[in-house]
Amino acid sequence: MVQQTIADYRLQFPVLLDTAGIFERSNPQLPENPVFHTFLLDRDNRVVLVGSPIGNPKMWELYKSTIDRLVENGGILPK
Repeated sequence: MVQQTIADYRLQFPVLLDTAGIFERSNPQLPENPVFHTFLLDRDNRVVLVGSPIGNPKMWELYKSTIDRLVENGGILPK
C-alpha cells in the first residue's frame, strides 16, 4: 500500500522504506504513532521535517515547499 501511494505521487526523490524495522529497533525513543516515523532529510542527513504527508494535504504541501527550498539552496535550508 505505501509503495503504491509513493508511486501515485510520482516523487522524483529517493524514498527509503525500512520494511525490516531496523530503524525503529535502533531508536526505541521514537513515538509510537507511525505518523512521526517519516522524516525529510537535508543533504547532510539532518532532519528538516517530521510527519507523514500521506493522506494529509497540508503536510504534503509543506513537504513540497520544503523540498523546493532544499533544491533552491543546494540541499540545505537557509537559516
